[in-house]
Amino acid sequence: WPGEWDKTTPERLAHLVDCYRYLEDLYQHGMEVSDVEKDFSTQDIFIGLKTAIEKKIWMIQAELGSAPEIDE
Repeated sequence: WPGEWDKTTPERLAHLVDCYRYLEDLYQHGMEVSDVEKDFSTQDIFIGLKTAIEKKIWMIQAELGSAPEIDE
């Protein structure tokens, strides 16, 4: 929503959660592919990234007053 000022802070935070969920899905896919390829170093990187994103999702949802739903 660049250049738009008609969104509330909760709306912007909800949009941010959606974007983080997209990244979370990409990291999950990376974890699965690296597991198939037996590339455990790369898999470990994806696990760390996904864990960090899940934490951000949890914290934003807590700020919004909604129940953190990591495994939606």
